Amino acid sequence: MKRLSLLLAFGIAQLQQPLHAVTAEAYNPTWMDEMAWAVQPLWARPTGSGAWLQDLYVPWWQNRVANPIADYSASKLKPGVVRLDTALDLEYTIHQPLKGWDVETSPSGINNVYTFTPGSSSQEPRTSRMGQNAYVNFGARPLESLSMDIGAEFVGNYDQRFWFPVNDELRMYKDDVHAKIVRGEIKYDTKPFMIRGFEGVP
Repeated sequence: MKRLSLLLAFGIAQLQQPLHAVTAEAYNPTWMDEMAWAVQPLWARPTGSGAWLQDLYVPWWQNRVANPIADYSASKLKPGVVRLDTALDLEYTIHQPLKGWDVETSPSGINNVYTFTPGSSSQEPRTSRMGQNAYVNFGARPLESLSMDIGAEFVGNYDQRFWFPVNDELRMYKDDVHAKIVRGEIKYDTKPFMIRGFEGVP
């Protein structure tokens, strides 16, 4: 009986592996075409600059603050504790591409298109822009078994840095959305029984 169970488990493991590989190879997110400018032969960027995925999907309020909170889950708080966490990001950027480079907004309005003309001495004028982002998170654990938290992000102007054009803050600014709930969770957990509602939380 034990031997049969082991063989059955091994067979299931073998079935899952190729399915996972096929899924990973065929994955093609809808936003992939927005990064097409980064794979051109000339790579469409001024010399000495770089382009990459901003912060590797880590929100700015977790990796660009003095005292980051790695896990906002209110279940980590002690019973009877309430937490209010805030973060503010103010940015001011001066832009001026090198000579020969032309910067235009893409048709979708979500990123930039860079064009280089060899031998050209023309240079776009210097521009400046300021952006403001804020994050507020409220968490509470009134009882041992009950915890809840909610987090919201607020966007004022968007400081469109040339090399970080595609992110959630720009999407909010482009769609004229100035406030958004980015995470929320309420959980009742007595260990043998748990009920949980959540949004934006793994």
